[in-house]
Amino acid sequence: QEGGATIMAEADGKLTGRPGIVLVTRGPGATNASSGIHIAQQDSTPLIMLVGQVARDMRGRDAFQEVNFDKMFGDMAKHVEEINDVSRLPKAMEEAFRIAMEGRPGPVVISLPEDMLYDEMAITEADLPPRVQVTHPAPKPDDIAALKAMLDDAKRPLVIAGGALWDADAIQSLETFAAAYHIPVACSFRRQRVMNSLSPYYAGDLGLGCNPELLNRIKTADLLILLGGRLSEIPSQSYSLLDIPTPQMPFVHVHSDAEELGKVYTPTLGLQTNPKQFLEAMLSLKSEEDVSHSPLPEHLSYQQWTDTMPTPPGDVNMAEIMRFLREFLPPEAI
Repeated sequence: QEGGATIMAEADGKLTGRPGIVLVTRGPGATNASSGIHIAQQDSTPLIMLVGQVARDMRGRDAFQEVNFDKMFGDMAKHVEEINDVSRLPKAMEEAFRIAMEGRPGPVVISLPEDMLYDEMAITEADLPPRVQVTHPAPKPDDIAALKAMLDDAKRPLVIAGGALWDADAIQSLETFAAAYHIPVACSFRRQRVMNSLSPYYAGDLGLGCNPELLNRIKTADLLILLGGRLSEIPSQSYSLLDIPTPQMPFVHVHSDAEELGKVYTPTLGLQTNPKQFLEAMLSLKSEEDVSHSPLPEHLSYQQWTDTMPTPPGDVNMAEIMRFLREFLPPEAI
């Protein structure tokens, strides 16, 4: 079904950092697929959907399963385009990849009229665009120095990690950063993968039914770093964690898209860059002697919260199951 296929493509884009690709039929196919498009928009995931369309000479006549995709997906996708000239296809696909990945990543919808797909065009390898690569601005040295000074002065700093553009190197760097700066890390909604939950610096996730101690810890932090994410409704606990527009503590926002900086929360310091470049810059100011491996209080709170859930009705207690898995599974188990 198109909904499941689009969600699979969204997961592929989330894991690889390059657009997941899904092909769906027109009308109800695109309607089914809209759930995955919406997830890609909400989660800043690069995705390209190729959707069938009625023939060009039938457009505007309410043909069978005809839908105006520009109107349907205009507020949901980063870009929507219908290809009426087959010679436009190579450039359109190049632009689709670039738009899906640049700035704040997201979904792109390409509409393909049925009769256009039968058109022929002469094309050589030289006509094909090169593999699209998107770069993000490096953090400014003055901003990195300013944040280092803020961290040196802070007694209760905390990082909320989320958003897009995380790869294996960035995930490893996040844990190294937490160890070097002795700072707890909470993961945003649907972003638990960016921090190993067994790490002594992991403070838990900001989703539904959060640890009350974690929520209080965030509210009372004397420095909060939002790394890569946007802190929308679910992780912000219905926008109750931070004061709007100016948070109650010094607030640093790191995001690849300048338009997201200050969009909801006014940062004390805003850095337009991706998580990997930010973490590399911050780690360049630390040495191996700074690294600690002692569990932070926030991690102990997370473990206690997950180990001592109230006894449910019936014979199955999920906390007991999680305790068993944590103790006996190998570290690489998923």
